[in-house]
Amino acid sequence: MFDPKGADVETYRGPMNRYASNAIRQKGKIRYAPIPQGVESSDQLDKFVQKYYRKMMVINGINQATNSHSVGARLSYTGSQSSAMPTLPAMLASPYADSQPMAFITAGGGYNFSGGLVAKSQLLDDSQFNALANPDKYLNSDAVNGLLNSQKQQQLQRLLADTPDNAIHRLLAMRQLHDARRADAGVDKLLNALPQDSEASGSKEDAEMIAAAFATGWATTATLGMGGFDTHNDSDNRQFKKIDELLSLVDHLWQELERVNIADKTTVVLVSDMGRTPGYNSRDGKDHWPTNSMVLMGAGIEGNRTIGGTDDALRPKKVNAHTLQLDEDGIEITPAAIYKGLRRLSGIDGGFLDRQYVLDGDYIDLFSL
Repeated sequence: MFDPKGADVETYRGPMNRYASNAIRQKGKIRYAPIPQGVESSDQLDKFVQKYYRKMMVINGINQATNSHSVGARLSYTGSQSSAMPTLPAMLASPYADSQPMAFITAGGGYNFSGGLVAKSQLLDDSQFNALANPDKYLNSDAVNGLLNSQKQQQLQRLLADTPDNAIHRLLAMRQLHDARRADAGVDKLLNALPQDSEASGSKEDAEMIAAAFATGWATTATLGMGGFDTHNDSDNRQFKKIDELLSLVDHLWQELERVNIADKTTVVLVSDMGRTPGYNSRDGKDHWPTNSMVLMGAGIEGNRTIGGTDDALRPKKVNAHTLQLDEDGIEITPAAIYKGLRRLSGIDGGFLDRQYVLDGDYIDLFSL
């Protein structure tokens, strides 16, 4: 989407892409791909950039150093190849694990390892939340309902009292369950924050739930995502179809964040597990490639900005760690460098979690405004 190169750029597989270099589009400092000829698309890419370029920081030329889906996903969500590294959303939600019913929401997104820091909350639909908010609809007797709630609380208290001191993750999980059960009365607040008469479904409904959960103090972080981008055949048609779907989803999320008045307090990070190869294979597809891009938007992000880049072989270019300008004597942008910056932006650098889960490699001053 945001590191476009045209058909006149020759690769070991022939032309880089099937559109002319002079057709590449730009709004402000954000360059973005045109729709290749013959590809059906609603061109959400153009609509999205025109609407949001002032919010967007594009980071190109990220050296993933892997063609593996699993390793690439860990890098893109944590900054580390380690399978023991929790995602940044889990780290940021962990201080609120005892006070928020759904501190860390997972609604797709590829990699959601929490390291036991916080329970992962999968979203329910609004009908299930209504059931939680109106238990008497299913229990006709107030006495029965009160007895069941009393028994649940007593059982939880016994479990908490009997848990050994060294079983910290089990204790944490049970405390979160305890807090979630005590939060039933707050479901009405969450439901009231949802849009009225929304026709959204699937991931867009998840986006509505996430925004409402943020706005009402039910959650701090969330992952939201979709698959379908691993296009080893018919790449152009399949990619642009998914791009339309993805950017329509992100647009819907931003609309919801704005509707509930928390857009200025929310940071959105768009990631994928890897890039795609220069040129096309024999099936008009593109295979795995270890150079990647990210887009960051919202709170703490200086928009209308592109950092980093690639050469005509889609190899990362180096940048100056302080000025962020392309610099042959600089350093490569890595996922670790980006996540070191995000940790500093979110205020956890130097703290317990930052020291416990160390990121190796260089620091790049990406987010100083």
